[in-house]
Amino acid sequence: MFKKLMGIMFCLIVLFIASCTTPNGPKYTEIKGKLPMLEPEMSRFYFCRARHIACPANVYLNNKNVGKSGSGCFFYIDVVPSYYHVWLTDPDGWAEGNDGGIWVQSCKGETLYVWMRRHDTITYINKATGTIHGKHSLVPVLEKSAQQAIGQMSDLKYWGAKAKYQ
Repeated sequence: MFKKLMGIMFCLIVLFIASCTTPNGPKYTEIKGKLPMLEPEMSRFYFCRARHIACPANVYLNNKNVGKSGSGCFFYIDVVPSYYHVWLTDPDGWAEGNDGGIWVQSCKGETLYVWMRRHDTITYINKATGTIHGKHSLVPVLEKSAQQAIGQMSDLKYWGAKAKYQ
C-alpha cells in the first residue's frame, strides 16, 4: 500500500513539474512571419522567458495583469506608446524580485523585448555548516538589442497574447 501511494505521489509531482515547464505553442521561428503586423500608432512588448526557469509568473503593465510568462515561452502585447511600469508576481500574487520592476518608455512603431531573468539573493550564510541560503526570484530586464533578443527567442514557444492593452 505504501509503495502504491508513493508511486501515485511521484506521478503527481512529475505532472506538476511538467505542467510548469512544458510549453505547448509553436516556436517563435515557426510563427514570426504569421504574427499580426504592428499598427503604426502602437508599440509592441515581447515578454520572454528562458527554459531553465520553472513555473509561470504574472506579468503586469501599470498594475494591470497582461499575461503569464511560462518557462521557455514568449508572448506579446500591443500598447499605446507611453511610460510603463513592468513588474512580476509569482502565481500566488506575491511580488517577485527586490527592485519593484522596471520603467520603460515605448514609442510609436517600436518593438521592445522584456526578458524574465533569474535574480538570486543571499539571505544568510550558516557559518557552522558553510551553507548559503537564499531566494530565487524573477526580475524583468529590457533587452537593448532587438537583434540579440530575436536570436534568443528562436527556441521559445508562443504562450499566447492579449492582443492589446486597454
